[in-house]
Amino acid sequence: MGKLKIAVIGAGLAGLTAAYRLFQQGYDVELFEARNRVGGRLLSVLMKHPSGDISVIELGGQNITDGGDAQNLQALIDEFGIEVDSSYVSLSSLIYHDGQYTDYNKLLSDFISAETNLVENLNTIAETCDSMSELLDKLFSNYPALRTALYTLLTAYEGIDASKQSVHHNLDTLACLFQGGFAKAHEAYEHEPNQIFFKKIKGGSAQLALKISDVLDDRVHLNKVLKKVNPSGEQIALTFDDASTEIFNYLILAIPASVYHDIEFDEKLIPQSTLQDIYKIDYGQNTKIYYPLNYFKDKKICNVLTDKFISFINVDTNTLIIYLNQPLQTVSEELDIVKAGYGTDVSISGTEFQFVADQHYAIYTQPIAHSWPADPYAQGSYSGYSTNISTELDEMVIEHGIKFKKIFQPINNQIFFIGEHTTILEYIGTMEAAVESAERLVKYFVAMFPSLQE
Repeated sequence: MGKLKIAVIGAGLAGLTAAYRLFQQGYDVELFEARNRVGGRLLSVLMKHPSGDISVIELGGQNITDGGDAQNLQALIDEFGIEVDSSYVSLSSLIYHDGQYTDYNKLLSDFISAETNLVENLNTIAETCDSMSELLDKLFSNYPALRTALYTLLTAYEGIDASKQSVHHNLDTLACLFQGGFAKAHEAYEHEPNQIFFKKIKGGSAQLALKISDVLDDRVHLNKVLKKVNPSGEQIALTFDDASTEIFNYLILAIPASVYHDIEFDEKLIPQSTLQDIYKIDYGQNTKIYYPLNYFKDKKICNVLTDKFISFINVDTNTLIIYLNQPLQTVSEELDIVKAGYGTDVSISGTEFQFVADQHYAIYTQPIAHSWPADPYAQGSYSGYSTNISTELDEMVIEHGIKFKKIFQPINNQIFFIGEHTTILEYIGTMEAAVESAERLVKYFVAMFPSLQE
């Protein structure tokens, strides 16, 4: 009797981890990816500056500590001998509102000092709100500039627009912002107000994806866009856009919830009710733009906030990042706001930007951008708790001693779901969440389907 035949769809961090671990355990696993590269929503490129310096630019996942201590991700990084860089990042910000610049930390401090029983009031108001934007409207009616800043910060961190964020879970992020931090994942705020601990893969997040792919070798199949999933006797038939069909015993779907509607699933395999729940999951609609810096002196001001974007000076101080709440073709007005906020202490190389190619470690010398919502195989950045589906994402089931989100529990012990949106951890939408989901599923496979020998 031959080995189990397992198909993994999606060579992002979750799919790569699952395929790698199953391969280690002796399973017959094949990994299919729609793109012409591995990594999914990891995308590392290079920016060459006029000085000759080169910056590694992350257009996707980068901060390891967005997943808290990120034990699963860090263990995988260590396993491949990959180095990480660590630093503290300042949250010192200017708010641009109604043509004026205001110190964010001072305004926030003034608000907190003026409010009595802030936590109690926050929870009381939250009970009457359907979204985080509604909560901000009620809480900051007398602080419009602060409302603008917190709206943008919540949108930037949680992924989806604050108008679509449910109060469930996202209220914790707002509470952490009040304490001088960014989110619960960043424990550093308890010790270093207005700073977060930032940890990233040295040389780019894509390194991890490429190293895993090298181990899997010819088991990775690129440019394979899944179009149909049908039963084939007791097995599963996968039909791709190149008209090829592959037959497998088991299917692991490691794709964003946002792209499920592009695949035709036979209802005998995945019930329509399950698909309807998956369709409800919301993803961020942000665009990320990087500008080379010719000169940056004053490191005291590191962010400029408006109702449309948040800007950062990259850790290496060689690039300016503008993180937009919406896709735009030009940001000339926004760029003027940023430069005026920094004053004479910043000089930006070029103004027009180009959207990058879907290729790791391509080199650019001019401003660049990437929009995950416009990416056909992502259709959004990362998932969050939204007004469409929120508390449902916390409902769990136990299958043979392994915990799964109810929405993403195994179907007939034949179809399985992984990815950052399927994690049982508190922090969805992170690299750690993607790896955790894969590691947990492999434990299930090992317990349920011991590897068969040829």
